[in-house]
Amino acid sequence: MRRLRTRVLSTVFTAFVLALATTSRAADAPVADWKLDSETFEGLRARSLGPGVMSGRISCIDGVPGERNTLWVGSAGGGVWRSKDNGTTWKPMFDGQTMSIGAIRVAPSDPKTVYVGTGESWVRNSVGHGDGVWRTRDGGDSWQQKRQRMEDVCLHCHTQDYVSGFYKQYDYFVVLYNEKFAKPGGAIIKSLKDNGLITPADFDDEIEWTWYYLWHHEGRRARHGASMMAPDYAHWHGMYEVADRFYT
Repeated sequence: MRRLRTRVLSTVFTAFVLALATTSRAADAPVADWKLDSETFEGLRARSLGPGVMSGRISCIDGVPGERNTLWVGSAGGGVWRSKDNGTTWKPMFDGQTMSIGAIRVAPSDPKTVYVGTGESWVRNSVGHGDGVWRTRDGGDSWQQKRQRMEDVCLHCHTQDYVSGFYKQYDYFVVLYNEKFAKPGGAIIKSLKDNGLITPADFDDEIEWTWYYLWHHEGRRARHGASMMAPDYAHWHGMYEVADRFYT
C-alpha cells in the first residue's frame, strides 16, 4: 500500500513538473505570425480632436487616385492645404484666394486637376463667404475661376454687352452685400464670441438666429435673386429685408 501511494505521488509530481516546463517553454516561444490588415482596425472609428470653433473646422477632404499618401483638405476659414506624406506635413495651396472652403474634389482622370468650391455650406456664426468655383490644372500652382465658361454659355443667347452688363451688375450687388452686411455682421458675431458675451454653442443666443437670417435666409435670397435677374427677390424680399433686420 505504501509502495502504491509512493508511485502515485511520484506520477503526480512528474506530471506537475512537465506541465510547468511546457508552460515555461510556451511563454518563451515567439509569437505566432499575424497579419496587419483592415480587419485589425475594423472596430476603430475616427473622431474629431478639434479645434471645433471658428476657422479650425475641416469642411472637406479628398484623396488622389494612385497617390495614396497625397491628401487635399479644405478648411472653413483656413483655405486649402495639401499633404504628400499622409498628413505628416502640410502646405497651403490657396492663399491668394478666399479662405472659406466648402468643397474640394480631385479629378479622377488627372491628379493635378483639382476643383475647389468656396464658401462653407455649414451655416453658423463664424461662416465665411465664398466667391465661386476655382480650378487648378497644375496641382495648385495656379488657379482659375470658372466664370468664363458661364459667360460663354450666356453668349449663345445674348450679346456681349448684355452678358458683360449682367455680370458687372451682379458682382456689384454681391460686393455691396458683403461689405455692408456680411463682413460687419461676421465681425460683430466674432467680437461677441471672443469677449465671452455669447456662449460657444451655436444658436442658443437670439443674435445668432438674426445672423443666420442675414446670411443664409434673406441674404441668400437676395444674392440668388440677383443671379437669376429677379428684382423682386433681389431687392424687396432681399436687400430691403436684410437691411431692415440688420438696422432694427
